Amino acid sequence: MDHWEWLTLLSRWSLYLSMALAVGGVASEWLLHSYRPLRSVLKRYTLTGILLASFALIVHFLVRIGALAEAGIGGMVDPLILQVLWHSTVGDALVWAGTGLMLLACSHCVSVRVGDTGPMHWLQILVALAGMGALAFSYTQSGHVHSSGMLTAVALTIHVLIISWWLGSLFPLWLATHRLGPEQSHRVLDLFGRLALPAVLLLLGAGTLLSYQLTGWREGLLDSRYGFWLVLKVALVGVILVLAAFHKFYLVPALKRAGNARAMKGSLLLEKVVGMAILAVTTVLAVLVGPAH
Repeated sequence: MDHWEWLTLLSRWSLYLSMALAVGGVASEWLLHSYRPLRSVLKRYTLTGILLASFALIVHFLVRIGALAEAGIGGMVDPLILQVLWHSTVGDALVWAGTGLMLLACSHCVSVRVGDTGPMHWLQILVALAGMGALAFSYTQSGHVHSSGMLTAVALTIHVLIISWWLGSLFPLWLATHRLGPEQSHRVLDLFGRLALPAVLLLLGAGTLLSYQLTGWREGLLDSRYGFWLVLKVALVGVILVLAAFHKFYLVPALKRAGNARAMKGSLLLEKVVGMAILAVTTVLAVLVGPAH
């Protein structure tokens, strides 16, 4: 791979990760708003995610320009290539993602100013949901999915939303075990577990539909580079689902009984590592070995 491919991989992985932080942070702000010991850290976490995602979005767009221009670092601001990409599906994706991040930032600002229940709290939730939807929909505007029909776009939007919420919520969950008492920590983790059950079903359904729509499960798929990375992603998703089940059926009840959150903290850290690996494999699938290649 040349240096532009490496930069594209790194910038897109950073974009995936920071968008997950932004989505998970905003969702955690309104799911956990009643837990005062978490509020200040969650606000900083969410703001960090939104700022990092905004920066990563711009950098990734500039890297795409540079990769097309093939004229060194200066090619990242080539006006002709910039205009071409801006008027392409890449530019559409940038606009949707930027709109989503602005809506998430507005929701965060409402949370900072109000920080409690009431009409403004519900306004925050509505703005946050619109921002998450726009952010997830931006993934459908470029690449092979863009020409695969509405059903594939809806499946990808759902897939991105759930993955982003899940991975972006891991730090808030770890924070709950760190700052709250055993009883409150158990309530938070139990809430996440109840929300995660239907989310997992949607995630698996959307992922299965996406893989079929994009590959047709054609003969010889598993012998291809795409098949290898797809199987690796499925395996990692399997690992994170096993960890989630281990949390729900063993660690969460054990936390309530024994009041010791050490095992849960370690397992959540492991889940973060697996989640980042899933995003890395997804990046390779999108940039290097996807159906378009």
